[in-house]
Amino acid sequence: LGHALHGAGQLLGHLTIGWPAYLLAGISGGRAWHSPRPGNHFWPSAPFSAALWPGRWANKVLHSSAGVAAVLGMLCAAAARYGGGGGGG
Repeated sequence: LGHALHGAGQLLGHLTIGWPAYLLAGISGGRAWHSPRPGNHFWPSAPFSAALWPGRWANKVLHSSAGVAAVLGMLCAAAARYGGGGGGG
């Protein structure tokens, strides 16, 4: 394959599969965070493990997640309004 192609494949795999899997399901996060359920970076309680977020961090995680959702919503609204759909006009 060669070093450059192998590196590009690794980068693509980590960014498109590995990183989202880690954030959403705690995959590759280690056994300490899977007790007995996987952790989640956006939802600090059941059905996911709360071990990742000690004490008062749960509210901070929920506020942060709301911010991420708001930004994603604004990006979707901007994309719908301003385009890139190729419809012409």
